[in-house]
Amino acid sequence: MSIYIVFFSLLLLLAILNPQGAVVKHLVIFLLALLCGLRVDLGADYESYKNIFDSIDIVHVDIENFFLIEPLFLFGGYIVKVFGGTHHFFLFFISLIALEVFYVSTKLVNIKNFYLSLFIYFSLFYFQFHFNVIRHGLMCSLVWLGYFFYITGSKRKAYVYILMGGLIQYLGIICFFLKDLLQRIFKPKFIIISLVGAFVASKIGIVSNMISLSTVIPIMGSKISYYINVYDTIEVGVSSTLIIYSLLFLFLRFYLMRSDYVNKLIVRFVLNALFISVFLGILLNNYYVFVERISSFLNLSLVFIIPMIYEKYKVNLSSVFIFYIIVISYTVILFSLALETPMPLDHTKLQYSPYKSIID
Repeated sequence: MSIYIVFFSLLLLLAILNPQGAVVKHLVIFLLALLCGLRVDLGADYESYKNIFDSIDIVHVDIENFFLIEPLFLFGGYIVKVFGGTHHFFLFFISLIALEVFYVSTKLVNIKNFYLSLFIYFSLFYFQFHFNVIRHGLMCSLVWLGYFFYITGSKRKAYVYILMGGLIQYLGIICFFLKDLLQRIFKPKFIIISLVGAFVASKIGIVSNMISLSTVIPIMGSKISYYINVYDTIEVGVSSTLIIYSLLFLFLRFYLMRSDYVNKLIVRFVLNALFISVFLGILLNNYYVFVERISSFLNLSLVFIIPMIYEKYKVNLSSVFIFYIIVISYTVILFSLALETPMPLDHTKLQYSPYKSIID
């Protein structure tokens, strides 16, 4: 576990000092990706990704397999295997791309403290995206970069990156339909009706019927069918996370960033992502696997929102001190919970600790 604490402390120190220059940023990204690539048997999906990589045949390419498992993801594995790389290098390679794409996103929306974004990312998403559902992490990075290109007017680049995300993980295809919704100005009445309606729709079975019907959709239908048939549906319920995120959205939308929500598209975009995350979390609470995938994608907005708040309100030393006390308290809880996440169906074995690597 100590190696994780070292990285947590290093990223916090860098977030406070915020040194400029790209070399240190890329070095930190490289080390985080290396931490992922060197690991052994950490994360619930570690063995699955190893098996996927091992199943790639560079002599006899299985076209059907390329579309059963997302083609761009498999193509990346194919390239690594052609050059003699192992599955460890493949995991490192995927993580490195995802983190570098995330870095480009922070530059595109003018986040002035990249390390603060990365510190929050490390505590909130790093283990889930890079140690576990790796395709999902790369898809999220690519789609969010596409979203930011869309906001800044580069629509051709936006479509390319969103499409790439969809070819890494088919869930990314849904993101094409979210991009316009995320730009809307949501009124208080609409927000309240939406959240109440989502709760009612979930409880009376409308959502269950819609998900069952969605299994006939080409390409994505088979994936949906797989998840609802292979995995038991687990009800999320009204979790503390949903409550916290809903209160945070309401506080930011109607108080702290009220004028920016109306006047600045990027602020409206990321805040709306947080709102829709809560909405879908309530709507899909009988299907934990979908809540986990879709809500986590939209919750990525937090790594952009929090540094935006910092830049807006760091007016004096006391405000900076209060900000970091709140952020550190929040991230320590998230970081601790991540390391204490048990393996599925095994409450005695933790997913990410102690850290084990090929050099042990």
